[in-house]
Amino acid sequence: MQHHLTIADARMTNSGKNFSDEEIRQAAKKHIANIFKINHDDLSYDAVFGKDLKPSFVSDWKDNELDIISDDIHDVADRQIQKEWKAGASIILTVGDFCEHMVRCYHKKYGWSVADILGLHEREWSANR
Repeated sequence: MQHHLTIADARMTNSGKNFSDEEIRQAAKKHIANIFKINHDDLSYDAVFGKDLKPSFVSDWKDNELDIISDDIHDVADRQIQKEWKAGASIILTVGDFCEHMVRCYHKKYGWSVADILGLHEREWSANR
């Protein structure tokens, strides 16, 4: 009998555990704080990208903080979410929006990618050493 992995099975296989929504939110917030080199406790879920969180430089050749966040957002989005963006139904403007996007995507096709981007696999591995 052939066994087909479900998305939950694949997440479990890749990470060793399933992460709660709150763990994803906290990891996403810490990820943003690390990128912008600020204390995650000082970062508000209401902080707006480009207004409250500005890039440290602008370049055509090197990614700045906003470029990295944008790449992370797009790297985990499935087709359904991409269609919503094109229709204007979903916009990510704040830290909270980013965190909820990561939670949503974790429960979809690319959950393992969300955990990788947010460093959850590394945190779990180092905690078990």
